[in-house]
Amino acid sequence: MSYQEVRRRRRRRVLAALVGLVVILAVAYAVTRSQSEGQVSREYLDQALEFADGEAELAERLADMLARLEQIGRPGMATILDELQVGTAALAGDLEEAGSPPGGLGSGDLYLHIAAARWHDGLVDVRRGLLALSQSPEDEGGREWVSRGLLDLRVGDSAFAGFLDVLAGVDTADLGREFPVVAFVPVGEATLYDAESLALRLVASPGLQATTNLAVADLRLDPAPVGEQVGLPVVPLSESLAAEVTVANRGTARVAGTEVTLDLLSQDGTVHQDRQSIGALAPGSAATVVFADLPVEPGRLYEIIITLAGGDDDPSDDQMRFTFIRNGAG
Repeated sequence: MSYQEVRRRRRRRVLAALVGLVVILAVAYAVTRSQSEGQVSREYLDQALEFADGEAELAERLADMLARLEQIGRPGMATILDELQVGTAALAGDLEEAGSPPGGLGSGDLYLHIAAARWHDGLVDVRRGLLALSQSPEDEGGREWVSRGLLDLRVGDSAFAGFLDVLAGVDTADLGREFPVVAFVPVGEATLYDAESLALRLVASPGLQATTNLAVADLRLDPAPVGEQVGLPVVPLSESLAAEVTVANRGTARVAGTEVTLDLLSQDGTVHQDRQSIGALAPGSAATVVFADLPVEPGRLYEIIITLAGGDDDPSDDQMRFTFIRNGAG
């Protein structure tokens, strides 16, 4: 065998080895890429399933609230609507952070983002409209917000159904269970999810209408009275005297920026006046303001009058009076 023939055979063996190595590397790359895409798809589907579970829970809370409006009352309705709005915003934010899926899931991801946006926008308008109608059942703007919000919720439901259609062609067996069906406006519940019907229910139930009622709930002195004299409480001597006033929101509407006025009347006819403001008070909550260093002298008779500025639906508890004697020296 000649030297040239040996060289040619060696060259063919090297080429064959190189071709085999390229094929092996190509197969390995394809397998690795497939595994990588599969992992990304699985992670995306896990996040999408978590998103769907969260939205399904919010949809159930909305349905329960609408079914039990009369029992929940306006404060409960307002609280639930706030939580639904915050919940959809948080879920939409989490979905944005999930990133884009590979392959055929891309179109499904578009449906999912449309659903997230419409559900959030819909709940924002439903909340705004229901609270407006509870303030004024004849508010046409409130009806329009509710109608627009319910329409957005329906669009979100349709978009999510589109996402489920895309998943029909995707192997989701590794998830261990099916995606939930999310419907913020279930088919066949036209009466429950109707702006006009909801407005009528708000009119018919006093507990769903907004009432404004701030009350002077308590007045305490520091130091507190000790004993009585001629039937009046006696406040002991001290370096200073302070009045602590508690204001409670006994209505069903949030109230902000209320002014509290203290008038201190002395037996000699002099009047000391002081004012303080309190921040926002949600229904059922209370706040305390302190009027410090009240100008009182030993042995004199005083009357404190606490008054809330502005009128509300129940003026009977907007004022409180307290008469006392400042203990004399010795």
